[in-house]
Amino acid sequence: MRSFFMIQINAKPKICFASPVLEGSFTQSESLNKRLSELFFDLEKQGYKNKTKLNTTLGNIFDSPGDLFSLTQYEDILEIRRLMNGALTSWILETSNWQKDDLNNLKFEFESWFHISRFGATKSLHDHGQCSWSMIYYVDAGDAPTVEFPRSGYLQIYDPRHIQQNPDDQGFFNLKAMFDYGGFAIRPNSGKFVIFPGYLEHEVVTYFGNRPRIMIALNCLIRKK
Repeated sequence: MRSFFMIQINAKPKICFASPVLEGSFTQSESLNKRLSELFFDLEKQGYKNKTKLNTTLGNIFDSPGDLFSLTQYEDILEIRRLMNGALTSWILETSNWQKDDLNNLKFEFESWFHISRFGATKSLHDHGQCSWSMIYYVDAGDAPTVEFPRSGYLQIYDPRHIQQNPDDQGFFNLKAMFDYGGFAIRPNSGKFVIFPGYLEHEVVTYFGNRPRIMIALNCLIRKK
């Protein structure tokens, strides 16, 4: 009689089509964040404003020009630029086959700006597909979500695969996070940063806080020198 009990499965998981997203924070950044907030309010009063109204910017948002990191006369701008660039560079090395020395042959072009969001502010669905990487840093997360508005100010990032799952098919329900689909939401916290590929569509849920919420954003385009 034949026995099949010696046959075993030899397999390992292969993560395909993954979008590398990093969520982290700069610890002990409270003092820097306070100084940045004061600086940004001052720049707002000075009229350092994006002259082009973006069609994704809705509600009460102050939007600076995209050259924030060029304001090298401010030490706090230099410091947050160093921190954000450092986190982004480390993540690029983590997710690619490049070595640190390889980066010397590449040119990093940054677009950087800040937002001051007040009650009713939102950013509609968009992407930054012209750049490989995008990054957000929350200088001041503003007021926390409430029972009435539990997702106030959340960053919503969507799955680029646009999967249409049959609701009667339970096979894809209750997947582990690395395999899940449909996107995910990130709650802003002061000191938190998020790095994600520019091709990912995202939006900011309407902010219903009374205290201004302040964030810095950057896009990174990498070219050969």
